[in-house]
Amino acid sequence: MADTFRVELQTVPTRLKSGGTCRVAFVVTSEGEGERNVLVKVAVPYADEGAGETCPLIGPNYVPELTATSDSQEGQTIPYSGTEDTRRIWSRDDGFPLEKGAGLTLAFQDLKVGAIEGSTTVIVSLNGDKDWEDFEVPIEIGADAPKLNYFTVSRDYLTTEGDIRIEGSASSVAELGLYKDRELIHTYPESKTGEGEIKFQCNDRVAATCRYRLAVIKSESQAKGGGFPAVAFVYLERGTPWQSLTLPQDVVYATQFFVLGDRLYGIFVNRREVAKVWYSATGVSGWKEAEGDFPQEMSHSPGVVWRDKIWLIGGSGVHLDRISNSVWSYGEQGAGRMEWKEVAEKPTWPEARMGHACTVFQDKIWLLGGLGEDKFARNDVWSYSVDGNWTRQMQSAPWSARCMFTATSTPAGVKGSAVPLDQPRLWIYGGVIHPFDFDGSGELWYLSADGTWTNFSQHLPTHAVGASPTGAALLWDREQMDLRLDGKFRIDNENRPSSWTLKDAKPLVWTYREPEWNWRFGRGDSFLMRATAFKKRVFFVGLHRNPAAANPPKVWILTQ
Repeated sequence: MADTFRVELQTVPTRLKSGGTCRVAFVVTSEGEGERNVLVKVAVPYADEGAGETCPLIGPNYVPELTATSDSQEGQTIPYSGTEDTRRIWSRDDGFPLEKGAGLTLAFQDLKVGAIEGSTTVIVSLNGDKDWEDFEVPIEIGADAPKLNYFTVSRDYLTTEGDIRIEGSASSVAELGLYKDRELIHTYPESKTGEGEIKFQCNDRVAATCRYRLAVIKSESQAKGGGFPAVAFVYLERGTPWQSLTLPQDVVYATQFFVLGDRLYGIFVNRREVAKVWYSATGVSGWKEAEGDFPQEMSHSPGVVWRDKIWLIGGSGVHLDRISNSVWSYGEQGAGRMEWKEVAEKPTWPEARMGHACTVFQDKIWLLGGLGEDKFARNDVWSYSVDGNWTRQMQSAPWSARCMFTATSTPAGVKGSAVPLDQPRLWIYGGVIHPFDFDGSGELWYLSADGTWTNFSQHLPTHAVGASPTGAALLWDREQMDLRLDGKFRIDNENRPSSWTLKDAKPLVWTYREPEWNWRFGRGDSFLMRATAFKKRVFFVGLHRNPAAANPPKVWILTQ
């Protein structure tokens, strides 16, 4: 009858790093009765010319030292005794005394693991004075996936030609390449800070807006390339305040931006029409995916930032088949994690809609207009308060029913502002009665704190009075303290991109700036435009009812 033993792999981690050095140990436990003298033989796969197809644990011409340690004996060497087929053998003629429940540790202290990745098996054979028992111990060999530790540029925005500093670090890589636009300008390593880690610093001269990319030329996994995406952008204006934003890898277009804390968050849609939230500390580089599972049905819904959270309200801003009254919020939902959470519907909920406008006014979220499930536009007004309830403020506002329009709010008492700020105001502009309508409203309205609506259209910029916007964004820029109106307008039978800022209060004067952007959707279709101000830049997004067209709109940035 065979003796009874248990053999376990003690190595941490259990997946060995190919080409690395580590301790590999096996613990033998006796489960038989009484003390026995245990004979030991260990067979390890190795690589050599003519060796079989077994994945080797060790390379050719390499014989590590094997030791055995028990409660009664410490650091006893088990001699190497030669090879059998594709395995190196360690065995000893005399045994080790082992009682029931006691352990014997067989260890290769500094084993140099072979370079071939895959699964292998070490055979530990034991004999406790009766018969030999073979125990097959499986071991996985592989390299860690390449990991980006950091990749930064010292300055991401220049107004004149100048020098920048680039720094980066990556683990589990054999060789890195630094590209400027499409040209390889450096390869690394220049210095290694540890096993499998490459760290570098370099200077470069920037004479035009450019894109730096750090790529894995060779990883530690069978010396293959690939790995993480790492991109940084440096913008050089050279006198023009307008730039287009290069989105992260695989992202096709953006639906909107939000300022939350000291970061700019964006909802980005990739080539598979999957939306994810990204964030950046600058808005122009260093984009990272935010944590949390994004609700895909809310990818194009209007949103606001309120009480330290991002809120997405109702159906899509442009899609006729995405009509909803869902509400989701994003922020710290507990345990310090940023998560998305759906707000439970209550009996007083507004009806489902799309193409509505949202803004924050008097510490409430306001929802205005939109297109209902009956495909008719609305001009009702709702507000959402901190107690989680919606209140209908107006069944029918004095402005005409509309969808796909823009809303913002201005505070009261901001010293130095151009906009009349005797009291807070909620503003709306533009819109159409249906997403397929080409004739947009050119009216500008505001709601005062006392609940009164005022038509402010006669104070619009001269060229915008009576003009029909194809798409426009109205924005209160908190940093510059002025009211912006940007968009594309039908003026003299032409669709013209225009950018205005309300600068002087008495008299009211709009300052015009020639934009360098354009949105081309063909046939002058109506579209939705959104604007967000962040760190002296304004980010513009244009959305069409078919935003996944062959040439999706760019994100344009105005630096002020």
